[in-house]
Amino acid sequence: MADPGISPDGANDLSLSAADAEVLLAQAEALRVAAADGGDPLWRAETIARAKALEAVAAQVFTTAPALASGSGGEVAQVENSDDPWPKRKVARASRTQPDLLDAEASLERLDLARTANALPLAIDAAERSGAASPAEQMLAHQMAAAHAMAMRLLGRADAFLARRFILHQPSAAAAEAERKAEQVASIEAGRLSTAAARMMEATARAALALDRLRHGNRQTILVQHVEVQDGGQAVVQGAIAPPDRPPRGGSERT
Repeated sequence: MADPGISPDGANDLSLSAADAEVLLAQAEALRVAAADGGDPLWRAETIARAKALEAVAAQVFTTAPALASGSGGEVAQVENSDDPWPKRKVARASRTQPDLLDAEASLERLDLARTANALPLAIDAAERSGAASPAEQMLAHQMAAAHAMAMRLLGRADAFLARRFILHQPSAAAAEAERKAEQVASIEAGRLSTAAARMMEATARAALALDRLRHGNRQTILVQHVEVQDGGQAVVQGAIAPPDRPPRGGSERT
């Protein structure tokens, strides 16, 4: 086994991660197993010494690691280093941001994403009318609105292809063939766009269902029916129970 060439004195300079330390411990264990099989006493002593050195480096990585603390969103609060690249510093700041400020930044991010998807008014209206309160509910409402907007745009493009008028009776056969091929291409594009629109509409329905389940939980309605068979073989069904959260026909919602 090759010597990794790592000494305890160089641990700080290497900036090893916890994963690196675990690899060093595995290498040290392999060296100890090899030394236990016997062999030249001098080689065994050197092998065990290398294993101890690797274990010492790993131990130093674990003992010098910064104290961990819970940050925003249940994530580990990251330490910001001025020498780190900006993306890493941005992650560190986000994990240590105060909840109210984090909510504001997340709200702006959600709205900007909805604007990028050209569904900002629909997203805000969907979240407002559905009563979305938590960030997960708001994101689902925005996804539902964005998917709906995309579905409608795709259907509009498909209809534009189908609305094209082709003149099949041309003076020349070549022109008529060109028109026929153009009509075929338009039909294919309309079908492709319609298929994509159908997938977006399915995504809209899935988002609406997920939002409803998130807000109200998984409801299971059990319908109990008592059947009485009277003289003459007539069956009368009684005791139909209306689903929860829905008033009976002709009634009003409970307050």
